[in-house]
Amino acid sequence: MEIPENTGLLIRAPQPTDWIAGGETGIALTARNAKANWKDYLPGPERQKGRKVETMACVTYSALNMVETQINWMIAAGMISNKLIQQMAALGYFDANCNLNFSDRFTAKMSGTGKSGNYLTAVWDSIRNHGLVPEKDWPGDVDNFTWEEYYKEIPQAIKDKAQKFREIFEVKYEFVYSGTGKSTDEIKEHMTQAPLQLAAPVCKPWADGVIKACGSTIPQHATQIFAYQKELYVEIFDTYNPFAKKLAWDYPMPYILKGLVDLKQAIPAPNTAWTHNFTKDIEFGQRNSEVAALQHALKIDGTFPANVEETGFYGLITARAVTEYQRKYNVAPENVILALMGTANRVGPMTRARLNQKFNK
Repeated sequence: MEIPENTGLLIRAPQPTDWIAGGETGIALTARNAKANWKDYLPGPERQKGRKVETMACVTYSALNMVETQINWMIAAGMISNKLIQQMAALGYFDANCNLNFSDRFTAKMSGTGKSGNYLTAVWDSIRNHGLVPEKDWPGDVDNFTWEEYYKEIPQAIKDKAQKFREIFEVKYEFVYSGTGKSTDEIKEHMTQAPLQLAAPVCKPWADGVIKACGSTIPQHATQIFAYQKELYVEIFDTYNPFAKKLAWDYPMPYILKGLVDLKQAIPAPNTAWTHNFTKDIEFGQRNSEVAALQHALKIDGTFPANVEETGFYGLITARAVTEYQRKYNVAPENVILALMGTANRVGPMTRARLNQKFNK
C-alpha cells in the first residue's frame, strides 16, 4: 500500500508541561523485558487506511499497538492473574481468536483526531483519561466507513465502559527524545521497559529491507519500535503493509515517546515518621537528594501528588506543590513566588524554616 505524504502526525515544540524521561513523569526506568525485544507480544496488524477512508490516526494506532503489546507481555509473564484475565474477557477485551484488541476508532475520536491528524501527547492523555474499549464495542471498518461514519459521536454507554480499563490498568508516558537529536543508544535502555513510539519522516520505498535515510528530517508518521539490531536497524510495527519494517540505525528519529502500561496498584501512604533537616535553598531545574526530600515532605503534607514518584527533579509538578505549600502556610510573600507559569521556582529560608518545624525532629 502506498503511504501518503501525511499519515496523521502533528508535531509541536515541547511544552513546559510535557513529560520528559528523567523528569517528573512517575516512571522509574527499570528493565522489565531484559531482551528489549517485544516481537512475540505484538498484536495482529491493523490498517489505518482502507478503501473508503484514510483515518489520519497513525498516532492512535501505534499507541494502542504499544498498549496491546505490553498487556500481552504481562499475560505471558504471569503478571496478570487468571481471575483478572477472566474479568478482561467478560469485558470483551479479547476477540474470537483470544487476541487482545482495543478500538482504535474510539481513541482516535476521543483524542480529537482531525483531518490533519493528532499530537502524540493528545492520544496518550486520552488513553489515560478516557480509557479504552474493545474493538467489538466500537469497530472501525476502514474499507466501508466514510470519514463521517468513522468519526461519528460515540454513545455515552461506550464512553462509560471505557473507564473500566482505567480501573485495571495505569498508563504513563514520557518523551525519550523530543526533537533533541539525542543518540540512538538511548533506545536500547528504554526498550527494556516498554516498546517505543516513533515519530519520524517517511523515506521511500517504504517497504521490505532496511529503509535508509533519505535526507528528510520532518516527522510524518507514527509507528511502534518493537526491537532493534544494534548498530544495524530498529524494527517497527506499522499500519501500512508490510507491517513489519526495518529502519537503518542512523535513520532520523527526532521524536520518541515511551508509553508504560502497568496494573493499577494502591498508592502507598507516605512515611509520616520520616525526618529531615532542610539546610539549603532548592531551585527549579535542580536534580538532587534535597529535591527528593522536598517532594517526600510535600507528599506527607498533601501538597505533592501521591501518584507521582519522588524523582529528585524540581520540575513543574514540584513547583506547583511548593506554591501551594507556601500559600497554605503563608511562608513566602507573593513577590517571592516568582512567575514560572504561576508557580514557585525556589524554596528559600522562610519555606525551609516551616518545613523544619515539622520534619527536623
